[in-house]
Amino acid sequence: MKRGMCMAQNHLCRRAQRSEWPRLDPSDRKMARPLGMKPSLVTGANGHLGNNLCRQLRARGERVRAMIRASADPAPLAGLDVEVVRGDIMDATATAAAVDGCGRVYHTAAGFLMWSRDPERDIIRPSVEGTRTVLEAAARARVEKVVYTSSSGTIGHAGSPDALFDETRANTEPHT
Repeated sequence: MKRGMCMAQNHLCRRAQRSEWPRLDPSDRKMARPLGMKPSLVTGANGHLGNNLCRQLRARGERVRAMIRASADPAPLAGLDVEVVRGDIMDATATAAAVDGCGRVYHTAAGFLMWSRDPERDIIRPSVEGTRTVLEAAARARVEKVVYTSSSGTIGHAGSPDALFDETRANTEPHT
């Protein structure tokens, strides 16, 4: 096996070197779109990743629609020139309304639970079905691009504190 390659669940994947990872550089205007263009939807916009993405997109001059749950604290979005929409990605109607008119969708919404008495209800369903709802809404709205983010939960557990924790060990859970 070549260096930088790994086998994961029968798929050969290329492990990008850190220097190859794309960056949202505010001075890089070739990817930025004028304010008059369609907005980009960011799901989970009040979370750490979603909020920082909103800031970077705004710094590039893009219009941003920030989707957060009805019960979520909008404080992380204070002072940003973004359109805040409230809804849950498990709600197809609310998600379709949020996606409507957007050119891009950045799906960063995810539950942040490490444990639950009912993981199917509290962790798996929102991740799997919520993502499906977002992707279906984006397809119906014919958005230009969807960027989906995942989590370290897809890698699985290292097994012991001293074990290497990377993508060379595939998570065997059924929903990852």
